[in-house]
Amino acid sequence: MGAEEVSLALLGRFAAHVAGAAVDEQAWRLRKARTLVKLLALEPGRRLHREQAMDLLWPELDASAAQNNLHQALHAARRVLGADSLTLADAMLGLDAAVVCDVDAFERAAAEARRTTDTSAYRDALDLYGGELLPEDRYEPWVDARRAALRELHGTLCLELAAFESPEEAVLTLQRAIAADPLHERAHRALMESYEQLGRRQDALAQYHRLHAALQQTLEAAPDEETRLLYRRLLAAGPADTASPLPVQLTTFVGRERELHDVGELLAGGRLVTLTGSGGCGKTRLAIATAERARDGYADGVCFVELGGISDPELVAEATATAVGIRVPSRRTAVEAVAAHWRRETRFSCSTRASTSSMPAPRSPRRSCSRVPG
Repeated sequence: MGAEEVSLALLGRFAAHVAGAAVDEQAWRLRKARTLVKLLALEPGRRLHREQAMDLLWPELDASAAQNNLHQALHAARRVLGADSLTLADAMLGLDAAVVCDVDAFERAAAEARRTTDTSAYRDALDLYGGELLPEDRYEPWVDARRAALRELHGTLCLELAAFESPEEAVLTLQRAIAADPLHERAHRALMESYEQLGRRQDALAQYHRLHAALQQTLEAAPDEETRLLYRRLLAAGPADTASPLPVQLTTFVGRERELHDVGELLAGGRLVTLTGSGGCGKTRLAIATAERARDGYADGVCFVELGGISDPELVAEATATAVGIRVPSRRTAVEAVAAHWRRETRFSCSTRASTSSMPAPRSPRRSCSRVPG
C-alpha cells in the first residue's frame, strides 16, 4: 500500500481514505493513532520530534510509558494508512508528503486566488473549506492556533471576494463568512454596508444588533468604534420626522377602564411611566390603549418603540431614535439626540419589550427625560 493512495480530511471532521475507500473509525483501534496522524498533518513539513509528540499526547506519563504508547499508536496508524505513510527515523516522526490533505489544498487555493484576484479562483478556494478544523478536538490546545488561522483565512477570502462582487452577490458571500465565524466583525460590517447599498437599511441595522448580541453573549464585549460609527450613520440616514405609528389592534379593548384611568393620572403627574407585570398580563395592550386615548393631548402625536428584540439597555436610545424618526448626528450620542428632539416636540412615546428577568429596565428613556427641562 503506497502513500500516494492516502487522503486526509481535517476540515469539518476528520476522515481518511485509502485507495478511494473511506476508513472506518473502528479500523484505527487506538484513538491516539488518529490523533498522531492529525498532529503530523498539521505540522510544518509534516515532521515532529518524538519527544514533542509524547508531551502532547501523554503529558501525564513518564518517558518510558509515553514512548511505549507512541510506538503502539504509530503501529496502529501504519496498519491503517500503510507503512510508507508514516515513519520514525532519528527521533523524528514524519507523514509522507504524498498524502493528500484538505487543509493544504485549501491553503494553496487561497494563495492562488489572492495572487490572481480571480473571482472564480476565490470561489473555488472557498468551496474547499469544509468547515471548522477538527471540531471533535475543539478543546485540544495543539489545534487552537491553526484553527483560528484557517478560520481567519476563510473570512479574509470572503471579504476580498465580496469587494469584487455586486452588492447582491456580496451579501451571500459575507453571510457565508459569518456562518463560519459569527464573531467576524469585519464581515458583519461589510454586510451592513452591502445592505445599505441595496437600500436595505433595516437589514443593516438588524445586522448590527445580531453582531452586538453575539459579542455580548460570547465575549461580553461591544462592537468596535468603526462599526458603531457605521451604525450611527445608518440611523442618521433614516427618514427624518417619520415616527413609527401605533400598532393596529384587531380586537377591542374593554374591561380595563380603571387601569386606563390610573395610568392617565400617572402620566398627568410625570413624564415617564413604567408598566410592569408578568408576561402575558396585557402590559403592551394597556400601554397602546393609553397612547391612543392620550393622542389628542400631544401636538406632535404619538409613536411606538418596539424593544422586544433588544437585549442590551445601551441600544434602547438608538431604537427610540429610529422609531421617532430622529437623525443622530455623528458627534452626538443617541440619548443626546433624543433629548434634544423632545425639547422641541410634544410627543407621546410608547415603548414595549418582552418580559425577561435577565434584562434590566431600560435606562435610556429615564436618562433622556432627565435632560429635558419642564
